[in-house]
Amino acid sequence: MFNAKITAVAHHVPKKVVTNFDLEKSLDTSDEWIRTRTGIRERRMAAKGEATSDLAAAAARKVLEQRRVSASALDCIIVATVTPDMFFPSTACVLQEKIGASRAWGFDLSGACAGFLFALATAAQFIHSGAHRKVLVVGADVMTSILDPTDRNTYVLFGDGAGAVLLEPTEPGEKGVLDFILRCDGSGGQHLYMPGGGSRHPATHKTVDRKMHFVHQDCEDRAGLRMRC
Repeated sequence: MFNAKITAVAHHVPKKVVTNFDLEKSLDTSDEWIRTRTGIRERRMAAKGEATSDLAAAAARKVLEQRRVSASALDCIIVATVTPDMFFPSTACVLQEKIGASRAWGFDLSGACAGFLFALATAAQFIHSGAHRKVLVVGADVMTSILDPTDRNTYVLFGDGAGAVLLEPTEPGEKGVLDFILRCDGSGGQHLYMPGGGSRHPATHKTVDRKMHFVHQDCEDRAGLRMRC
């Protein structure tokens, strides 16, 4: 039985940079307002037609090059994303074809902000059990594809990009990933969500008109009163 270790790390971001000063031109906000509340100064934005799998593939190729292994050596690919290229096939399968990982199987994991950690813990178990020796984990999103550009609550917070790691078994004497503690709380789901596009609210003219296919975020103060972020 082995522990899993991260043997390579890489990332990829789109070329386009959107600064806080750029957002000042179209939103009721300012560089000072954004920085003091979030620490964010700029974010990257995918080009038109640039999908999650494109960012994921660029990050994955960098990982493989760094580790000097072929994509055909991969056993499994896990992509953590809430903005897949499409509902199916999975972005992991699209990525598998793009990088030529002919031996790998894969799947998408939807965990929003925590998705990469969920995927990392999942991949570590494949290594720990001995089922696989090389698992690629990618966290990738084109969040700007599901943001309302007129909503300062969300539009200033998110950007586009991908990060990837390769997990392999530890060598004798190495510790690797020792443990993980993961939790979720579904009771907070109404505070950050995208209501449209799923089985509860399938895409219709009404859902589009009501902007239900964008990220919605509500804020509450300590007294439980809803407030503008």
